[in-house]
Amino acid sequence: MDNKLGEFLRKERKKKNMSLRDFSEYLGISHTYLNKLENGIDPRTSKPVSPTIETLKQISNAMNISLDTLLQISGYIPEKNNYDSNSNIPEYFETPQDAIKFILEQPMIANFGGYDLELMEDDEIMDMAEDVADMLRIMAKKHKK
Repeated sequence: MDNKLGEFLRKERKKKNMSLRDFSEYLGISHTYLNKLENGIDPRTSKPVSPTIETLKQISNAMNISLDTLLQISGYIPEKNNYDSNSNIPEYFETPQDAIKFILEQPMIANFGGYDLELMEDDEIMDMAEDVADMLRIMAKKHKK
């Protein structure tokens, strides 16, 4: 099984000439978890390690690279040049209005509730829409037949 994320993290760590412990602090994750990511396997279970979207966001913020890049490296979403041109998941949102429209078009999100778009700031709406789009990309790849 390919472990492109682990290879990428190890390469970046070596480029920075950092120890596993120092690089894990830099990323904001434990050194044991970084070791699992680099190796691609949880040594206790011998199962592949799949980081959560939140962990990938944290790593992308620390490394100052886009979440999309890490999602691609991790295999959650295809390379940008491989996106299905018929996909209705936008790459980005130009305006808060575009973001609101996208959110409201997603039945599982629009019906869930728990948020009030009227009270949210534009940047919160844009972040929410990007999170929804990221999750849809992951789900589409995972369940694609």
